Amino acid sequence: MNKNKEELLNKLKQLENDYNTQVSEIKKQIKECDNKVPIEECDKKVWKPNKGDKYYLIAYTGGILDFHFNNDNYDNKIIDFGNCFETKEEAKRKRFEIRLHRQLELFALENNETEINWNDNSEKYMISYNRDGGLFIDEVYSLKDFGQVYFASKEVARKAIETFKDDLIRYFRSNK
Repeated sequence: MNKNKEELLNKLKQLENDYNTQVSEIKKQIKECDNKVPIEECDKKVWKPNKGDKYYLIAYTGGILDFHFNNDNYDNKIIDFGNCFETKEEAKRKRFEIRLHRQLELFALENNETEINWNDNSEKYMISYNRDGGLFIDEVYSLKDFGQVYFASKEVARKAIETFKDDLIRYFRSNK
């Protein structure tokens, strides 16, 4: 085979490879588009302030502050962090959730006799809620839920329920 023909065949093969790669990439992008929620739907679900709108945030001291949205760097950092609320009540609710979660974490750290080991199938305990039966202790072995506080024993979980009962019921009974 002459050298010129061989070069042309190599170029053709490279073009075919490039073409197939581009087709695969475009198909992948189309599939990703199908799996995404349209921006218009997201915008309906998540409140974002317009210029001049009042919004609320949780201050580092736990106080609730209100500001008017100017679409500046400060405002956008607050939104990006997730500390922007449409109402004072929403901000208070989130502050309550953050505080209760942290109190439970500290309670577990102070009262768990042993460190929880997620590399074995030992028992771990968490506080759950059933709207018909109220608060109860759930036993888990290898399941780890996002945001859940775990206890090393039933006794520590029971003590946490006694200590935080009213706040736990308030948390679980809210609609959010």
